[in-house]
Amino acid sequence: MDKKVMVIGLGSMGSAFAMALLKNDYEVTVWNRTASKAAPLLKAGAIQTGSVSEGVGASKLIVICVSNYEDTNVLLEGCGELSGKTIVQLTTASASEAKVMESWAIQKGGLYLDGEILVGPAAIGTKEAMLVVAGSQDAWRVSESVVMCLGGGSRYLGENVTEPTALSAAAILPMLGGIMGMI
Repeated sequence: MDKKVMVIGLGSMGSAFAMALLKNDYEVTVWNRTASKAAPLLKAGAIQTGSVSEGVGASKLIVICVSNYEDTNVLLEGCGELSGKTIVQLTTASASEAKVMESWAIQKGGLYLDGEILVGPAAIGTKEAMLVVAGSQDAWRVSESVVMCLGGGSRYLGENVTEPTALSAAAILPMLGGIMGMI
């Protein structure tokens, strides 16, 4: 198993992902628009890349957690062929955005998983943390150990990349109703 992983986006969640991977002996390459956010991860053993395309070129598994899919598209537009690479997109989006991103990755020759994070950054790397992901079975086989490292309670929902978004919405809407009722 290849233990080289790239993490794109080092906000609180992306940094938690990178740290969990480092603690589990993965070779982690990181990139963030604000390069200084990588400092704690570099002290822990991460490798900082100068560009997204350089990091993607050197990694077989790429975990993305940025503000939105528009940012993801901009960051990945300079990347060439994705043959032999798997994208694990953990940026919150709509079902239609997930389908478009999956199509893009497949056209580039890569594998794709889309997911939702159901915990806060402090829980990442624990047995209780849960991510839900969907995409091709091949993408799941390649990335299962990484996803399970990020959240021990994670689940693969099947090949339909819209499932994580639907599940997340189903979980959140009742909570919002309860909050509105209290207000």
